[in-house]
Amino acid sequence: MANQSAAPPVPEATVEPTPETSATGEIIHTVQPGENLYRIGLRYGFTYQELAAYNGITNPDSLSVGQQIKIPPK
Repeated sequence: MANQSAAPPVPEATVEPTPETSATGEIIHTVQPGENLYRIGLRYGFTYQELAAYNGITNPDSLSVGQQIKIPPK
């Protein structure tokens, strides 16, 4: 019988959830694994300092997966 090795695991596709927009024009971004405030800021055109201040985040290095970040309207 031939020695068959298992196929390599296929990485799961990461599906970025669609950001929600509130009535005030804010975007609600849900933090995904591997994201940080800097990367989220790049995506929406803000600095991590601006997003931290807008969200009242005292430690911008401490985000939790699933945490909702408000993105100010442009």
